[in-house]
Amino acid sequence: RSSDLVSAAKSGYVFNNQTATTGTSVDMGNTAGNCWGIDFVNVSTLTGSGTPEDPYLIGSLADFNILISDPVFWDDCIRLECDIELSTQYYSAVISPDTNVDVAGFQGTRFSGTFDGNGHKISNMYINPPNDNYSMDYNYSYLGLFGKIGYGATIKNVCLENCYVTGEDYSVYVGGLVGYNYKATIRNCCVNGHVDSEDNVSYVGGFAGFNYQGNISGCCSNCTVDVEDNSNYTGGFIGMNRDGTVSNCYARGNISFDGYPSSYVGGFAGSCKLGEIENCYSTVSIEDFPAYYV
Repeated sequence: RSSDLVSAAKSGYVFNNQTATTGTSVDMGNTAGNCWGIDFVNVSTLTGSGTPEDPYLIGSLADFNILISDPVFWDDCIRLECDIELSTQYYSAVISPDTNVDVAGFQGTRFSGTFDGNGHKISNMYINPPNDNYSMDYNYSYLGLFGKIGYGATIKNVCLENCYVTGEDYSVYVGGLVGYNYKATIRNCCVNGHVDSEDNVSYVGGFAGFNYQGNISGCCSNCTVDVEDNSNYTGGFIGMNRDGTVSNCYARGNISFDGYPSSYVGGFAGSCKLGEIENCYSTVSIEDFPAYYV
């Protein structure tokens, strides 16, 4: 079964006495006249089995790099065992990025597992896509530690320190922790850093860009949020809360602006439609902001 083969690849099994290495194929033999083979993209192993009782453990930067490079882990349970200090410039989200900027909508693999930061922090995350176009048809979007998290996912107990995330012209869904939250749960997380954008960017927040029918609780952001010409839905914590619930959260920092007027700007949320924001507050200052609906 395909699920058995994926599990075996995660566990580093050897098939037919052949060692699986990255970029090679392993002959599975002939069964009922059918010749089977597997192409192994990443057979590095993580400690654990990915279940709630035995999650994959991230105990080093090397482990973290295995996690972010292979979507096969993104529907499993993950737990940090140490602080992670990053030193790489990323052009897209670190986990679950959009993989085709030429096609509208999210083209990657959504994170649908459980990511437990276990009280640890991830520092110096730097996301800075190349700003080499000025077209609505070509852009880097879904930016943050997580590009898009999906139904059933849980992100908890992690703090981002000294993060920097920037959206290029016409990017959408830009946040420190997550670009787009689709019906997932986020709790007890914080973001400290800088979220930036170029012209015509939509849904920008210090913590999250967009929350659709998701639940965010007990979280905070302390960010400088900078936006430029004609940007829409900018919040110190979240750009847009659509039919979701945000509770017991707060935002600190400031929002600054450079250029032509923007629309829908808030110290906590750029906009909230059909959703609930409960027991939250913001001390975010909004500086020199020529905008509609502030």
